[in-house]
Amino acid sequence: MAFTATMTGRYDVRLISSGRGDFPGSMVFWGRDHLARHELDFQCVLITGEDRTVLVNTGFPEDLTETNATYSASMGTVIVRDGPSPPVALTRYGIRPEDVTDLVLTPLGLYTSHHITSFPNATIWMSQEGWDSFRSCPDHPHDRPETTLPADAVAYLTGSGRESLRLIHDDTTVAPGIRAWWTGGHHRASICLDIDVDPDDSGEGPRAIAVSDVYFHLRNFMENHPIGMSENIYEVLAAYRRIRSANSLPLPLFDPGNRVRFPGGVVCRRHPESRHTAPHQEGPHRT
Repeated sequence: MAFTATMTGRYDVRLISSGRGDFPGSMVFWGRDHLARHELDFQCVLITGEDRTVLVNTGFPEDLTETNATYSASMGTVIVRDGPSPPVALTRYGIRPEDVTDLVLTPLGLYTSHHITSFPNATIWMSQEGWDSFRSCPDHPHDRPETTLPADAVAYLTGSGRESLRLIHDDTTVAPGIRAWWTGGHHRASICLDIDVDPDDSGEGPRAIAVSDVYFHLRNFMENHPIGMSENIYEVLAAYRRIRSANSLPLPLFDPGNRVRFPGGVVCRRHPESRHTAPHQEGPHRT
C-alpha cells in the first residue's frame, strides 16, 4: 500500500496536534519495548467539504497541569503543546467553533472530549458501545468515568445537548463519503472513521482514509502488532484485517510520523470538481 500526502477526494483532511509526550514503549507495542520510550502526538482531524466541517476529537484541556500530574505519576510523561489548543487552532483555517457541524469522538477520554461544549452547533458522534459502557459505570481500570468525560460534557450530553448526540453502530454514515464503525480494542468507545478518496492513476491506491485510535503508530498496522494499551487484542487485529481488506490508508491518531508523511498536516485535498468552497486558509498548521 502506498502512503502519500497527495490524495484527493470530496474533502480536505488536515491534522492538528493537541499535545505530545514520550510514553512507555509497551503502551505502544503489546508485550514489547518495555524499557524504551516512544513519542505519541495526540492529533485531531479537521475534515471540510460538502457543506460540512467535521472535527475528530477536541484535544487536551487548555491547562495541562492536572493532566501532567496524572501522566507523570503513572507513566513518567509530560505533555507539551507547540501551539494553541484545537478549538483555537481552527481559526487559522477561518473556522470558528460554532462553524463545526459534526464532532466525532474516538475514543472517549479527556484528550478527545474535554472541549465538547465549545462547539455549540455540532452533532456529536460517539460509539454506542462506549456510551453504554460509560453510563453503566463499570468497575474498570481503563475506562474510569472521571477520565472518560468531563462533568460539563456529561451534563450537556444528558441535558440541553441531548438532541445533538448520535450513536455509532456498524457502518454508520456521518456525512456523504464518511462512514464510522466500531473497532473496540483500545477502548469500548474506539471507532474507525472511513473517508472516501479518489482512486489513483494505477487504480491500486487506497479507497479511503481510515482514521482511528486502534493503532498508535503506523508500525502497529504494518507489522500487525497490537497496541500495548489494549482492552482486547483480538478486536485490534480484527480491525486491522478489515481496514486492510478494504484497501484503506490507516491514519493513526497518535503517530508523530504523520508530520513527515503529511507535510503541513495535509492528508487529502478536495478535487477541483468539489462544489463546496473551502474556508479561508492562512497557511499550514504544524502538527
